[in-house]
Amino acid sequence: MLEELRQGLHESYKHRVIAGVTCITCGRADAPLALHLVEFYHSDRFATPSTLVRMSESRGTRRGSVPLCNSCSPACRTCLLPVGTPWLKRVIAALQVQYPAISFVFGNGHCRHVHVLLDLKSMFRKVTLASAQGSELLP
Repeated sequence: MLEELRQGLHESYKHRVIAGVTCITCGRADAPLALHLVEFYHSDRFATPSTLVRMSESRGTRRGSVPLCNSCSPACRTCLLPVGTPWLKRVIAALQVQYPAISFVFGNGHCRHVHVLLDLKSMFRKVTLASAQGSELLP
């Protein structure tokens, strides 16, 4: 039973196509997205921006995920989970500037293998957010 739960969780962390959701960094809508690589939470006094995927709400806090496509966060060839690179720290910093009332954190849905080449390439990659649509938080 525990193995089935572990396998289900592992599958939920993999990239998948989600209708109506676009990558936060490049804006691709037709690509498989990773949802548990970067997560967010904020007070329920504010609306969740349309560029973020809301997943749960309890005790006055809304939680969700930041959608990243398989080009922006490629899958590991071994475990097929999204690879977390140093570039994601800069993405989180850019998101924090764009949405100051929201807290962004690394999620658990990332590969634990070593990816030296991807890490090295990500250090020189520029961070841009696809759109500022929905950047305002409404009371």
